[in-house]
Amino acid sequence: MIGSLNTCNACKVEFTGLPSELLCPDCSEDALIWKNVRGKGMPREFLPYVKIWEQWMNRRDDCKEFRKLVKEANKVLIRNKFLEADNAALRSTIGVDTEELAAENLRLKTEVERAKKYADFCRGQLERLQDENVKRSVAQSRLSGIDPPPINEHLLRQLRSLCHPDRWASLPQEKTATEVMQWLNGLN
Repeated sequence: MIGSLNTCNACKVEFTGLPSELLCPDCSEDALIWKNVRGKGMPREFLPYVKIWEQWMNRRDDCKEFRKLVKEANKVLIRNKFLEADNAALRSTIGVDTEELAAENLRLKTEVERAKKYADFCRGQLERLQDENVKRSVAQSRLSGIDPPPINEHLLRQLRSLCHPDRWASLPQEKTATEVMQWLNGLN
């Protein structure tokens, strides 16, 4: 994309421009005027194929260089944005004592550990309550004397094939599959 000294094809005057520019600024204006003035059926100057090919190749090369420059410029801009963000973060920590940062880091780690323990406790309570709820509903249905509606034998066979523990071997669902299979076998 660097300008070079070119010779105008029309007036043979040297001018500075892109390598793909074949006419000086004055002649290119004249060419536009000629294009607009020339009527239909008037003779037209045709360029030889080789010359057109060279012009096209030059323009293509210019475009390639321009695209490369744009890509590199975008990469630089993105990198600069990240660097500015990092720089801002570092500036915010300047003046803060490293002992304060270490203490804050330790406090945050203990807070995260406490939150993980609480989440595990809540999961255990949820599982316990779900098990109790299932047992309570089964016991209530037995006490009320209402038998659950019978399950179609074909549907029961499909459920057993879906819930078979071998299908879920070495997966986290294996324990649940075993419990469901035992419950399905108890329906007989």
